[in-house]
Amino acid sequence: MPSKIKPVKKKTAVKRAEWTQPLGHDAWMEGLWSAARSDHLPHALLVQGAAGIGKFTAMKWFAAGLLCDNGPGAPCMSCGACRRLRANTHPDLLLVDARAAGMDALTVAFFAERKGAPSGGFQGVSVGEFLSLRSAEGGYRVVLVREAERMNLNAQNAFLKTLEEPAPGTVLIMETSMPARLLETIQSRVIVVRAAAPDAQVARAILEQQGVETEELDRLVRMAQGSPGRAMELERNSIPAMRDLLIEWASGQRGAIATRMAVMELKGKFTGKTPAAEARDRARCFLDLGLELWRDTGRLGAGLHPDQLAHGDCLNPLLAYSDTDRSQALQIWMQVRQDVGLNIGAETLLDRALLGSSPAPQSKKR
Repeated sequence: MPSKIKPVKKKTAVKRAEWTQPLGHDAWMEGLWSAARSDHLPHALLVQGAAGIGKFTAMKWFAAGLLCDNGPGAPCMSCGACRRLRANTHPDLLLVDARAAGMDALTVAFFAERKGAPSGGFQGVSVGEFLSLRSAEGGYRVVLVREAERMNLNAQNAFLKTLEEPAPGTVLIMETSMPARLLETIQSRVIVVRAAAPDAQVARAILEQQGVETEELDRLVRMAQGSPGRAMELERNSIPAMRDLLIEWASGQRGAIATRMAVMELKGKFTGKTPAAEARDRARCFLDLGLELWRDTGRLGAGLHPDQLAHGDCLNPLLAYSDTDRSQALQIWMQVRQDVGLNIGAETLLDRALLGSSPAPQSKKR
């Protein structure tokens, strides 16, 4: 066993991690633990699937199973290695997480040490620094990259070098809901693990654990297409209530201005450093929701069954408009959505979308 080497004393890459057993991902984790037991575990994995289905939680649990004193296998969470994981002090695991570091993008500083880097950039341990050390506990060295699509081009090129020349005992694991944003050269050097959304029963159980009210569970699970993380985001930002308002507007029960005012009064944890920025994020959520509904009408027209659609249970008011009106409305909402990034007030954005796409329903509904 190699002698223990103290880890670099720098600011850690992430906040204290939570360690919970994920639901709905047992099969692929057990398959990889089995590969590790037979010394056939690939050195680089890309776990991809829809956003919010628990991929990162599953990756952490899988890594814990690799580092557990009783592993590879389901971690016991009581041995010395597991206790260090729970305390966020295990020297052989590095979590690379832009959001936990308070940043939007994974820059090259996350992956390669850069002298003279801007003081406002990432200041923690880079992947290159971490992997320059031998295993402190004689086993695997594991790197987990959360939301790999956040890597900019320089970061991807830096990480590519690590993928091309992995150190013995290194396991590099990325997760993403947008694999197309990764370089083809990166995708060609990893083994893809496809993580599916849990079934509705599992999703309900996860939401119940998170304290979501029972009467909202079924609607949230459907709107989120089985993604528990997405469902919790929808609940935090009052998206079900937004949808109710949008349907009332589309059916003529509520005017455009009244709808906008009601949307702006809903509770939610919207992001932004200023009240104006938070208001624009609120508008973004409402516009994204509207686009989902308009597009679901198109999917319904293409032959999909309503039960297959996130909003298939509430589309009748939109289907009462002509095909031409729906197509024009979709174009208007898409244009307004593109303008969210501009310095335009949230109220103006919502008025443009609602007032600009309020066609008179056809007398005969479909």
